[in-house]
Amino acid sequence: MDSRKVQIQQLISNNQWEQAKTMLQPYHSGLAGFTYDDEIAIFDASICMNLGNMESAMDCIRKGLSYNIRNYELYFMMGNIFEAGQELDRAYLCYEKAIFQCTNEDIAFLEQYKKEFVEKVETLPGKVAIVILTYNNLEYTQACLKSIRLYNDKDTYELIIVDNHSTDGTVEWLLSQPDLKLILNDENKGFPAGCNQGIELAEKDSDILLLNNDTIVMENSIFSLRMGLYSDQKVGATGSSSNKIGYYQKINESFQTLSEYESYAYRNNIPDASRYERRMVLIGFALLLKRGPLNEIGYLDERFTPGNYEDNDICMRLILQKYHLLLCRDSFIFHFGSKSFSLDTESYSKILLTNRMKYFDKWGINAHYFSEIRFEVTQMIQSNKDAAINVLEVGCACGATLLQLASEFRNATCYGIELNPTAATVAACSFEVKQGDVETMELDYQTNYFDYIIFADVLEHLEDPIQTISRMKRFLKKDGHILVSVPNIMYFDVLLPLLKGRFTYTEKGPMDKASKRSYTIYDMLDLIKSCGFTIEAVNSKNAPANEEDNKMIDQLCAIDGVCGKEFFLTYQYLISATCNS
Repeated sequence: MDSRKVQIQQLISNNQWEQAKTMLQPYHSGLAGFTYDDEIAIFDASICMNLGNMESAMDCIRKGLSYNIRNYELYFMMGNIFEAGQELDRAYLCYEKAIFQCTNEDIAFLEQYKKEFVEKVETLPGKVAIVILTYNNLEYTQACLKSIRLYNDKDTYELIIVDNHSTDGTVEWLLSQPDLKLILNDENKGFPAGCNQGIELAEKDSDILLLNNDTIVMENSIFSLRMGLYSDQKVGATGSSSNKIGYYQKINESFQTLSEYESYAYRNNIPDASRYERRMVLIGFALLLKRGPLNEIGYLDERFTPGNYEDNDICMRLILQKYHLLLCRDSFIFHFGSKSFSLDTESYSKILLTNRMKYFDKWGINAHYFSEIRFEVTQMIQSNKDAAINVLEVGCACGATLLQLASEFRNATCYGIELNPTAATVAACSFEVKQGDVETMELDYQTNYFDYIIFADVLEHLEDPIQTISRMKRFLKKDGHILVSVPNIMYFDVLLPLLKGRFTYTEKGPMDKASKRSYTIYDMLDLIKSCGFTIEAVNSKNAPANEEDNKMIDQLCAIDGVCGKEFFLTYQYLISATCNS
């Protein structure tokens, strides 16, 4: 430790907080020779804590962990902050983590502190039962278990492996591992039944992590999931981001090697509640379920054997009991992807279709359509992220877009209107939602209340969209906005078949079977302006055409007076408009 750091440490030891704070200023300014690192972060956080600024102290700790994610002192201090705020579950997890990372004589102090802490607290998180199903692919299982053991304290988890009749040497290898609870099936029972077997074998107070064997757990992957799980009593499950995953859990970054993903995780997997996103669905490749809620709703539904949609289903059941699902962006797990199913793509496609129908039969809604997140709509909201805005979504489905909006705008108050009774019931578990037809139902919202009213692919389904917008206008503030998405009837995939004598309706898109009206961009802009709005912005979502279609589009555009090519390549317009009065 250099002499300046020694001086700062002495000032802190003497409770000379302001003097120590002054000596830290060159590190904050980035002056030459003054490098901010995890040691400086410890000093910085100590000063903030003793001056009563816990939020700034937590920021210092996270900054320190970005330099050294294994610094045990930082986890201990994080635990102190949670303990001071009576967030005892997360404090306990931090103390566990500090002990795991400590490799010097301080471990005796940490263990004693934890012991005394536990004696003062009635209930604390149990272990994590990591339930992994195996079916051949031994090398993936070996890599997965190695990563778990490397980055997690053996006293904080139990490993439960359910083998579905592997024939590649997996069983023999598993039998040689001393730290496993093992179930060996004499047939392939599929994913839901196998997971349920593993859950039954777990300790009764253990939370359950359903983890695919084709994953690599990274530094803090499971720790961050646990921190999210215990961030609120209402949280029933948490999920990780990954490199290869569906339902918007994929990271934006892409790397070529596993070591590059490990470096990414080192930077990314720093506990940070501001990076939690509430979700309708969490993919089951790495799904951490809190034991209490799981016991309440029951285990995986085995009708979805051999697998797929059982994760959609258990998430639906959690939400209906008003538990929250959190995607923890501060947890990254590497995923090779679908190694058990990828050997037979045709069978896999059939399973997907079959289970999609089973889900529809059980819940009466399309799993994908009603859980879609309209990021392109939320991105049109220009308010400050901290603003206390009021938002109404007409046609909110199960509330997935509102959940995302509420995650981005933490002080937003969200409302919904939904025609489908089942979807409205689900959305109402999270927000104030009215079920019914927006054109005919009674609306008793406060006038001049909403900052935004969203009509995402709604207006084309209405009998009289002008009347509906005009009726809704009174609920907007004087400078309020409407956000509209609408399919483009000029889209080449609609227009070119029409020129060949075909006008075919589809399940979704510009020729949606439920559509009652069709619009060009000029028609929609005129409609919105006629209702007393000023157009602020128009965005478009485009799709590329193949060579033959491009040739036809070019020929059309060559006709005098015909619109430009971009009008034919756009399948959806996004419009923001401001209330005139």
